Amino acid sequence: MKLVKLSKDLLNELDNNVEIPHYSLETKANIILHLGVGNFHRSHQAYYLNKMLQTNSVEWSICGAGLLPQDKKMKVALKAQNFLYTLVTQELREENVTVIGSIRDFIHIPSEFDKFKEVCISENLKIVSLTITEKGYCFDNNMNLDLDNESIKHDLFRMDEISISAIGVLASGLKQRMLNGSAPVTVMSCDNIPENGSVLKRILFQYVEQLNDKELLDYLNRSVSFPCTMVDRITPTTTEEKKNYLESQYGIKDAVPVFSEKFVQWVIEDDFKSGRPDWEMAGVTFVDDVRPFELMKIRLLNGGHSALSYLSLLAGHYYVDDAMNDEYIRNFVFSYMNELKTTLNSIEAVDYDEYIQNLLRRFANPAVRDRLLRLAEDGSTKFLNCTIGPLLTLLERGERVPNITIALAAWIVYLHRSVGNKDFEVKDPIAAKLQKAAIDSQANISEFLAIQEVFPKEIFQYVDFIDQLRNMIGKINEEGIKKIFGN
Repeated sequence: MKLVKLSKDLLNELDNNVEIPHYSLETKANIILHLGVGNFHRSHQAYYLNKMLQTNSVEWSICGAGLLPQDKKMKVALKAQNFLYTLVTQELREENVTVIGSIRDFIHIPSEFDKFKEVCISENLKIVSLTITEKGYCFDNNMNLDLDNESIKHDLFRMDEISISAIGVLASGLKQRMLNGSAPVTVMSCDNIPENGSVLKRILFQYVEQLNDKELLDYLNRSVSFPCTMVDRITPTTTEEKKNYLESQYGIKDAVPVFSEKFVQWVIEDDFKSGRPDWEMAGVTFVDDVRPFELMKIRLLNGGHSALSYLSLLAGHYYVDDAMNDEYIRNFVFSYMNELKTTLNSIEAVDYDEYIQNLLRRFANPAVRDRLLRLAEDGSTKFLNCTIGPLLTLLERGERVPNITIALAAWIVYLHRSVGNKDFEVKDPIAAKLQKAAIDSQANISEFLAIQEVFPKEIFQYVDFIDQLRNMIGKINEEGIKKIFGN
């Protein structure tokens, strides 16, 4: 098979089974400036815009923006391919390959801050969107701006330098837009945070209050909207094996392809200041209130991912689908989701039992081959966002929480065993603090529950839960994972 290096001049040389863009790749009209161009953004928001552009003559484009030093590699790779990349969606018996062309430019903010400011004041800019992961918002466990965050402290006290936090960068860009007198704009979070638009607005306002910039606060109130969204598509890390698969099966040489499941969902609060793409044509759902959808997805899917990850890693698994083939883990995930289901309000036309069964099928999809270590990243922020809220709700009702207890116990045991063990990798903004507390908790579980970035103080009033958590940690350490399920 002929190998074709991905570029706009060679699109017609690709296999007929590969969908290519049927719209202009040159226009930069109606810009969406997106912070955080990772695999998820490229499998989700950029995919939806590409799908709309295939059938709609209205021109929209994405300008990517990277905040981190390593984001420069993504810029270089995409630019060498005319900002094109390949998306492969996979199910057990179905596979689709699409070349995405909705991204037209990329700014590496640390080295191209002037270009970033130019885009921010452009009349073509309509939307600023973000996928920067939960930790990128620099909030504390009350979802307020964390003034002890090192990036936030840098941006507040070293204002003569380029901001390094997403919040600081966003404030700088919007300040430029205000000073230029540009049109209103929409800022849209696409991260897995409950009420993400409201949280982003609150944190940004708190940051600007610290700057004592009343003029900018007035501008934000008057000219910027912050719609909430719910996003969903399981998108694993792209491995060299997957790149080689794309080359051997489809003849496409792509430095940064993306592989994901077929399922995709996007629910958006329809609150846009300067227009938006006709995303409905691509299957996006617009609603007045996103919160029920957010909580459903965050607590069941994202919470389910975190709950199964540490348990499965302790059991010796590496991939999610392999873990889901273990009956006791699959049954645990099912029970965990049903435990949290009772904390959700009903949604018209949504059957939670059907939703849970669909999640179990998606988790077990062998084509995705998602790594458990990916799901285990940033456990502190994920448990805070996905699990602690429903835990407190259930405890306040006087209900038992056996499955949340298992999930938290497995996390603590994993953190304890990760110390000095390269096989138990920990990627977390407070990794060292978590590991020390996990060690100390072997003698006193209160040391771990005192971590304010995760647990509120009221957790200590639930003595029975604390006893059950302590006992479960002991059972996992003494008997192993399988035995705690009675196998």
